[in-house]
Amino acid sequence: MSTIESSPCLHVLQHEIQSLRDLMHNIAREKKNLTDPDVVRISQLLDEKLNLHYRTLTSH
Repeated sequence: MSTIESSPCLHVLQHEIQSLRDLMHNIAREKKNLTDPDVVRISQLLDEKLNLHYRTLTSH
């Protein structure tokens, strides 16, 4: 039996979250500004993905 934690969709989502984290950190380091619009935009997208991840885990 497959659990939600082992679902392919969840793994894709986790990969997207890690990729966004890495991208956000790299851009913030490059621009030396946590309030740069690119950093904020990626942070907001990351928040959406994290919220989706939480909802996915708690709905089952």
